This record gives sequence, structure tokens and C-alpha cells, in this order.
Amino acid sequence: MIDPWRSLLRDVRVLPYRLQLDVDREAVTVPMLRGVWGRALRMLDEGIYDEVFTEHHGGPFYVCRPADTQPQRGAAIEWFLFGPAIARADTLRRAWDTAGGMGYGQAREPFAVRGAVALDPDGREQPSAKPWTMDRATWPLAGKPETTPCRIEFSYPVRLMRQGRLIENPTLADIAVTAIRRFTMLGAKSEGSDLTTRSVAEVARGIAAHPWEGEPLDFVRYSGRQHREVEQRGVAGSLILPEGPGSLWPLLAAAQWTHIGKGCVMGMGRLEIGKL
Repeated sequence: MIDPWRSLLRDVRVLPYRLQLDVDREAVTVPMLRGVWGRALRMLDEGIYDEVFTEHHGGPFYVCRPADTQPQRGAAIEWFLFGPAIARADTLRRAWDTAGGMGYGQAREPFAVRGAVALDPDGREQPSAKPWTMDRATWPLAGKPETTPCRIEFSYPVRLMRQGRLIENPTLADIAVTAIRRFTMLGAKSEGSDLTTRSVAEVARGIAAHPWEGEPLDFVRYSGRQHREVEQRGVAGSLILPEGPGSLWPLLAAAQWTHIGKGCVMGMGRLEIGKL
């Protein structure tokens, strides 16, 4: 089953950056920065904003999240562009410079983007900004991916929904099906067919997994549009795969970049693969 997943993942292109910011890292949050970037983009080009930032064209086609590593000065975020957003990278990047002058939060604190470096499938800096496809996402642990015991972790809240309700104890099947839907939204050609989701669910149910260990973790952000704080319910925790992820490993490796579930664009649903 590896080849079908890899074929699907080859349809999803990503151009990931790490942005170094001249900003008070204690005072700013990713949702704040994302919000002012969106406002700046809409001012610069409402057509591109509509194409990349909204659901009108199947998007949003980006992810903003805290960076794994922070520079000695300031702060950093990781900013990933998918599918049609890649062709608009110059305008989207220019919107960050405009956003810095506009300022973040209620106090409109100005900030600056001091540098932008592109990342390769290993998460390392690459000398030039080149898109790559999700089938190249690497497995982060030593050993054969299919059989290496691992822990699927969600340190940031994840919102997986079923019939309009939060899944409080997600299974591997829940994670895999949501990942397929996420890839489809970002450009995979399967169009999220019932056959594909049923297939991945059947594979997931055949993989040994311990019960979910976690707890509720809500995500609170300030909504400039609503002029108030908005709370989104989620869960954080982990799922142990004592015999490895089997043929699902390419999906899980790719989901580290795309995130899954509701609120992906602000860093929710960040899947991390850890060793036992």
C-alpha cells in the first residue's frame, strides 16, 4: 500500500520557509502574526488573498506555526505555502513586510522580518527556494519506517471532528482519514473519495496501536474581525504504535508538514513523530 499513498502525496507541492522576526517573542503569538499578514495581503491584492487565504478556492493554502528552533535574537515562525500559493510567493512574502509596518495585536506593535530561509524535506535550510512534493517528506527516526516503534504526538491542540463533534480520543484511523482529507484539500487528485478514506481506515485498523493518552487542550486566539478572544476546543496527547506505522508511514511523515484537523493554518493539529 506504500505506492498508492506516495502517488497521492506526489500531487501535493510545498514551499516551506522559516521566517526570522525582529519582535518581542514573549508578547506575540502566531495567530496575531497570521492575522496582520492576512490584512496586509488583502490590502496588497484582494484577488490573491481570496485565492490563498480563504475557502473560496479550496484553501487556505498555507500554514503558520512556531519554529522548532529560535534564533539568538528575536523570534522565528515556520511559514509553509502549498499548491497555488507557491506561484504567489513573491506577493505573499511582500505582504509580510507590509504587515510589519502595520503592527500586530490590539496595540499594533510593529515588527520586521529579518530573514527568510527555505527548508528541504529534512527540515534543513536549503540554499534556494525550491518547492518539493509531499512524497519526499522524510521519516524522522532511525530504522525502517514501517516497523520502527514510535509515538504519534500532538503537543499542540488537534481538532478532529465527527458529525460536528470533537473526537476526544482519536484513533490511528481517525488520524489517517483526516490526513487523506487534508492532502486532498491541498491538491491530491483522489478528491477524498469514500474508497480512499475507507481504504486508509482499513489499513489503520490493522496496525497495532495503544489507546489514546491525552487530555483536553483549548486554543485561544484574538479575532480582529470579531474584536474578542475566540476559544477552540481541542485535545493534546499521543498514540503509541508498538510495531511501527506499517504502510501508513509516508502519510504520517507528510502530515508533520501539513498538520491535520481544524485550525491547521494557525499551527493546530501539528503531528510529531517521536521515539518510544
